[in-house]
Amino acid sequence: MRNQCIGHVDEGARSKYIEDWATGRGDLVLDHLQVKPELPDQIFLAATTARGARELTNCSFVSSRLADGCRFNDARLESVNFLRATFIHADFRNANFSSDAEFTSCKFEGRAQFMNATFGSRAKFGVVRFAEEADFGGATFGDAATFWKTQWNGDASFGNTKFGPNATFTFCRFGAKATFSGARLGEEADFSRSTFSGPVDFTAGSFGIAVQFSNTEFQGSARFRRRLFGRGASFNKSRFEGDTSFEFASFEDGDVAFTDAEVRSELFSLDGITFSRPVYINVKSNSVSLRGARFLNGGHIRLEGDATVDLEDASFPQPFMISGKEGSRASVSSVRRADLAGLVISELSLTDCRFVGAHNLDKLQIQSLVRPFQFFGVGPWGTRRMVILEEIEWRNSRANAASPSVSAEQVASIYRQLRKGREDRKDEPGAADFYYGEMLMRMRSTHSSRAERMIISVYWAASGFGLRASRAFAAFLALLLVAGIAISLWGLRGGSPRGVSSTMATGFLAAMKGSVGWQSPDTLNVLGEYINLGLRIAGPVLLGLGALAIRGRIKRG
Repeated sequence: MRNQCIGHVDEGARSKYIEDWATGRGDLVLDHLQVKPELPDQIFLAATTARGARELTNCSFVSSRLADGCRFNDARLESVNFLRATFIHADFRNANFSSDAEFTSCKFEGRAQFMNATFGSRAKFGVVRFAEEADFGGATFGDAATFWKTQWNGDASFGNTKFGPNATFTFCRFGAKATFSGARLGEEADFSRSTFSGPVDFTAGSFGIAVQFSNTEFQGSARFRRRLFGRGASFNKSRFEGDTSFEFASFEDGDVAFTDAEVRSELFSLDGITFSRPVYINVKSNSVSLRGARFLNGGHIRLEGDATVDLEDASFPQPFMISGKEGSRASVSSVRRADLAGLVISELSLTDCRFVGAHNLDKLQIQSLVRPFQFFGVGPWGTRRMVILEEIEWRNSRANAASPSVSAEQVASIYRQLRKGREDRKDEPGAADFYYGEMLMRMRSTHSSRAERMIISVYWAASGFGLRASRAFAAFLALLLVAGIAISLWGLRGGSPRGVSSTMATGFLAAMKGSVGWQSPDTLNVLGEYINLGLRIAGPVLLGLGALAIRGRIKRG
């Protein structure tokens, strides 16, 4: 009866058949059978009696159906073949597979338990279907673990599992929650072209030299927080549809790629990651967090929809673009302490953006068809200008007699860098509002001397820092009016025309001539000459400031 299938052995001879196997005189063949719990129990009892251990060796269950209650827990299994077998409930807790574990094309109709199991060489779970929960928590895999085209309809748990050099999960489908928290995968792990329909958790744990998630779909949330990645990780052409977080994940060589990846989620976080490769991602998310991320080799993040991007403490040493779609309400919430040397922002609102502590702010490039900053105007006829959030907060704190979160000096520094950046790119009209804000904050600064504040105040009142043409021309007309009246009353010599209308006409004519540098009339007395001298200085200055303001608004570099 050596190597004969037990299904062809008479009932009375089965005990002898199992005893011969237990003593090493044959293999145990249970192919194409309906296996009831009593049979495995009988087999393990014979092995324990003959060998002193709960073990199963040289055994085949090809295409068999194992009923509920067939337990292989705490057993040592060697050269056991479960190819195309069907399990109602699989219990392999603490099992030890000392050779290859063959489960290819199996069906697990109930719960599959492999907790703390040990797989010696290769574990083959290709084309397997798990109808309910499959738990491999705490298991240890040997050289290779293959889950090619495997399907999980229930939860898949690999928490704190240890994999050998190769782990393959290609073309798999995870229908519910997938847990790999604390799992340690060896040199190469491949999840390419798999689909995670539910949430997936890769929190903590580690990947070895390389891990592939190319063309992988994450339809639920995906968490890679505090995950340790080895030399390379690829998410090229992957798709994220749920909340996604790589917060504080670590890439040893910074070699991670997101080329042509797409994100469609509420939250997408790359906090604290260092990218040594160019990064190209399409993101449709309400919240995108790049806090502390370092993009060492450039790239482009395209935002679709009304995303809010947080760039606090991020670093962009090489050219990198973050762009929104025209007409969208995508915005940047903060660039505090970020290095913006290579950053280009396109079609993003900076209305609620915080700038305090940003580095290389003068190198930030802002490209937009609409004004990216909020507007501020004084009075019903006040000229509107772009302002930053810090100035609004500073004004509100003064109005409420509260301690401001930022000082006037800090706001002036931000405006100075933004202004310098526009001027370096020959965009003087774009720099005008930033210059106005800088000067206004200098005027309000407590660190400026009183004389400096007075000079700046006069400059502001007379012409809006050389940027308000209407104010300069209004000041010029007011100067003419005051000077004309003063000359008419006190600046004419005795014996000059004494009629009121004649006197006023003479005074205003003298004022107009003096304001444009013409020769003063002979009818002026000493006081009139002094007034005329003042007009010769102030008049051209005010006209020049007005002309300069007009030129600054229309000039194109």
